[in-house]
Amino acid sequence: MKASAAAALVLLQSLPAHGFTLPAAHSTQPAIFTPVRVLGGGHRNHLDASVARHGGSFRVVTQRPYSVTPLRAAAADNDVAPPDTSQAYITSLATLMICVWCWALQTPLVRYCFNTVEHPPPIAVLNAGSAAAALLTVLGAAALQAAQQQRQQQQQRASGLSADAAYDDATAGPSFLRDTEAQRAGLELGTYKFMGVGLNLLGISLTLSSQAAFCIQLTTIMVPLAQAAMGVRLKPQLWAAVAMAFGGVGLLTLDGATNVGGANLHNLLLGDAYCVAAAGFYAAYDVRVNAWSKRARTLPLTLYKTGFQTLYSVAAVAALVASGTPQGQQVLDWAAQVTPDEARLIAGVAIFSGGAANGIATLLQVGAQRQVGPSRAQLIYSTNPLWNSLIATLVLGETIRTVGVAGAGLFLSALAIAAVTPPESEDPAVAAVTAVKADDYAAFGLPDDDFDGYLSDVEDEEGVALAAAARARKE
Repeated sequence: MKASAAAALVLLQSLPAHGFTLPAAHSTQPAIFTPVRVLGGGHRNHLDASVARHGGSFRVVTQRPYSVTPLRAAAADNDVAPPDTSQAYITSLATLMICVWCWALQTPLVRYCFNTVEHPPPIAVLNAGSAAAALLTVLGAAALQAAQQQRQQQQQRASGLSADAAYDDATAGPSFLRDTEAQRAGLELGTYKFMGVGLNLLGISLTLSSQAAFCIQLTTIMVPLAQAAMGVRLKPQLWAAVAMAFGGVGLLTLDGATNVGGANLHNLLLGDAYCVAAAGFYAAYDVRVNAWSKRARTLPLTLYKTGFQTLYSVAAVAALVASGTPQGQQVLDWAAQVTPDEARLIAGVAIFSGGAANGIATLLQVGAQRQVGPSRAQLIYSTNPLWNSLIATLVLGETIRTVGVAGAGLFLSALAIAAVTPPESEDPAVAAVTAVKADDYAAFGLPDDDFDGYLSDVEDEEGVALAAAARARKE
């Protein structure tokens, strides 16, 4: 296999610069395969940067006719490619900002609900309502996607592309009810989401909206910490970012503590602690969803995750009511006392929290982040606490004093560092293999959200050989 990989590299280096054309299977248009020599380094593509610094290489890039894939070669190792100015890129940036605004509005809206209504909902009830709204949103998206796929298949059959339709049917994967990988993924991920959302809502009910947002954003820092616990080496910049982030949250908590006293101070500190715990569950979710997405199809995974999350939430309410405990009696008392106007406001908060912030925004995020890239996307996400604080100031009258401003600045600086610093053990050669496979995958014209499953199904022996060759050149 190593010999075949070496032969493949020699063959690539002998190809003409203008490229060659192959018919793309299951596509009505050919894909143009163009060998491109990498001229410089750069962090936009870790694969190209690594290989270029150690002897140079060729990379095969698939391009659709009438659509040129931009390959920007940086002049120096530390240069970063300029941002894309295409309409699709700008639209994706705007989409991510809409997602951030939905997330930023969620926390002040929940806090407003607890501040305004005379009979605030029990956390378990609000959690169940939010999860149910998210499930209905995902089911609606699944129904729309199924209808779209059915129309495409009908058009294919009408056009005489029976082979393509047969290929789609053959590669559709196991049925929804028999997709055991998605079921196991949903069972685990739904648990993390149920715990995270519940603790988040509980924390918001006790602390300030702005502080809750900063505490939840600790997820950005906890993910690399979880990777370190799993054996991934972290760069010194990431460890510095971790210390800065927790220091910033400490200053924010201190700023909030100076404005309250007695029982309110206890509630504020307890609320912050609940939000930090919620961030831990969100971080576990982010780490595990990365692993599961390589083994389970995206839509079934999302449906089962949301389904289990809703099941847990509804079961928690039922268990409380049946337990006969004071918490269960609180649910019954609230149901008897809540007014119609309060019920409508609480329902609106649950629908926005589950349907918009955790449903629609999450679905929009996937495609937009693919266009923008993870590093720039993380920088956009890190502005969430700023928007949250602005909304909390305008709507709830919350204020952040000098100590809090210093803490917020320290925290946001930590998020920026974490967003642009990859783990040290991230192997550029492995990223190279993945990038080439992504190009190969694009040539088939298959759905983007199935790429992770495609990667897990492809035999990786050649990739291992190529990665070993790249590491040998580096050493």
